[in-house]
Amino acid sequence: MANKISSIDDSVNKYKDTTGLTTKQLNIGLWYLRSRKKFFIALLIALALLAVTTIAYSLYHFANYLIYGMEQDRKNFVELSSSASLVTNKVNLGSNLSYSDVRILSTENNNSDLVVAVTNNNPRVLVNLNYYFDVNGTKMGEAEDFILPGDTKYLVALNQAVPSNSSVSLVVENLYFIRLDRHQISDWDKYRSERFNFLVQDVKFTSAVDSGLSEKISLGRLYFKINNNSAYGYRTVPLIILLKSQGQIIALNRYIVNNFRSGEEKNIELSWPGRLANVNEVEVLPDLNILDAAVYLNYSAL
Repeated sequence: MANKISSIDDSVNKYKDTTGLTTKQLNIGLWYLRSRKKFFIALLIALALLAVTTIAYSLYHFANYLIYGMEQDRKNFVELSSSASLVTNKVNLGSNLSYSDVRILSTENNNSDLVVAVTNNNPRVLVNLNYYFDVNGTKMGEAEDFILPGDTKYLVALNQAVPSNSSVSLVVENLYFIRLDRHQISDWDKYRSERFNFLVQDVKFTSAVDSGLSEKISLGRLYFKINNNSAYGYRTVPLIILLKSQGQIIALNRYIVNNFRSGEEKNIELSWPGRLANVNEVEVLPDLNILDAAVYLNYSAL
């Protein structure tokens, strides 16, 4: 009898209908139907645990930011916007420009030089603009300028009569954008480095105390060499010259090099009014619009 029952069980287990569905598959399906509720509850528990973990993680980091992060952000902002550095931390999203606070530098004749750093954040667009400095509601230093793609440059207004304790801000007008033609300039970095190949060396600044140029007028002296190592000659190469003390700009000036031919070296020596102590860094920045064909010397003039 036992053998007969075993034989029947084997036959049932081996049964397969016309579609190929076996008894084993039917049993698995029946087990899934009976256990479906348990699967659903297990899924809900797993999702609840994931939600609790995510919320706890978010709350922890939010609380950590409230306790420590906000104060650190405040310190970072103060450092960025302080007069000790010209960091372009203010952003004008509409024009892709970012800019620093305006620095007011006192000069020897009781006037002031104004300077602000501006960054063109677009690596494929030349920016042309007009700007001026708003000093207590008065326009000063109105000028037209440019910023090369991806560059940071200094906009300046020299020798301005700025009253003490003035509120000074930069105002930019008439922005005009020129996108680089990829057929003409496929690699901007290479194009720029080939034309902006200037070497500044042997820089020496002597303060008014040490120069001995004049006993009645405080005059310092700046000397440096600049080489045009590019394959191009330029009609004029404007230079922005910055004197720094411990990384902070304390004085600036402009200088123009005329007819600067390829491979040529220029020895620059100029007097600098004022008693400027502790100058430990001099930065010489060519300010040349290499996208303007008019800046280049004709080959016949070389």
